[in-house]
Amino acid sequence: MRIPVSLLALSLLAVPATAQTQTFLISPKAGATNGNTNNNIPYSWTPTRYQQVYDADSFDVTTPIASSQLYYRMNSSFANGSYGGQTVELAVWLAYTASGIDSQTASTTFASNLDNASLKNVIKKTKVFMPKLSNTNWDIKLPFDSGVTFLYGVILKKNLVIETRVYSNTNNSSIFTYPLDAMSLSSQTPGGTVVQNGTYNGCKSSNAAGSVVTHDSVPARLFVGSGTNYHFGNGYVQSAPAVLTIGATALSATLPGTSCTIVNDILLLAVGTTDTSSNGLYSQPLPIPNDNNLANVSYLTQMFFLDGQANSVGLTASRGLRNTIGAAVPGSITRLYGFATDPDTVTTGSVGKNYGLMTRLSN
Repeated sequence: MRIPVSLLALSLLAVPATAQTQTFLISPKAGATNGNTNNNIPYSWTPTRYQQVYDADSFDVTTPIASSQLYYRMNSSFANGSYGGQTVELAVWLAYTASGIDSQTASTTFASNLDNASLKNVIKKTKVFMPKLSNTNWDIKLPFDSGVTFLYGVILKKNLVIETRVYSNTNNSSIFTYPLDAMSLSSQTPGGTVVQNGTYNGCKSSNAAGSVVTHDSVPARLFVGSGTNYHFGNGYVQSAPAVLTIGATALSATLPGTSCTIVNDILLLAVGTTDTSSNGLYSQPLPIPNDNNLANVSYLTQMFFLDGQANSVGLTASRGLRNTIGAAVPGSITRLYGFATDPDTVTTGSVGKNYGLMTRLSN
């Protein structure tokens, strides 16, 4: 679906009018109800410099808010009132990520992840009491300094960094147990489904083995926003014209004088050439637009190969496929942390991809 430029302009103009209607943003949205793990770093750890990188689409609300508060919550397995009761000295910064940085490309160098033009020290060094909680509400509250806000929302198309530096705690700056709600997203795997359309398996090529021409897709690459989706097949004829057809309706029409069958209508087609290998491979890229309306949409594909010796028509036809597009994978988070007596001196740390604290920003 192509969105007219005029509609894009209207959506941008509408941002200021709606910015105050939303009250909070949660990331990652996959754990909006409850995370699936817990994390003690950085708030109940030794002095630490900690960054968490959030992909823009990891948040559950798209409209920007002028955030002025940061919240965390207890992991459900530890929300029994037994943990906490310590005071932590900390400071917090927010920034958009530097160009090219997201949860998957986060650097082990703290400064490299930050867009300095947007960097804002939202909580100057202060002491915060970490309450003992018997619930999983967003009751661990870190308000920004008076009058300080940070504009953020998915529609801005910017990834986010929240950096926390913990300087000390009342447990003699040693580790104490305070397991906050966290999310591990390492099991996220995008993809759609690919099944054969009908029972026709393809007709024979002219090679000595009489090989049946093939057609396949890669389910793992078939999802909203995929730039690597493609379709491929073997015609068993080298450097020959080949065609990928894309349709919506299943057919069963035999090519006269052959055993080859057309199995879908033709709404679009792409033309290419097989390679010089004995399999005569034809590969056709077919990127999926980043439009959530395409999730669960199916389309039909079939491949044809020009093979003058195969039959009286000089054309072979592969089996057909029904390709169903998977939903976009929600954006992820990544944490970066380094320990030192003075966290202001820490410049590099360890990266933990697809893992971090459940986080809420509120105005």
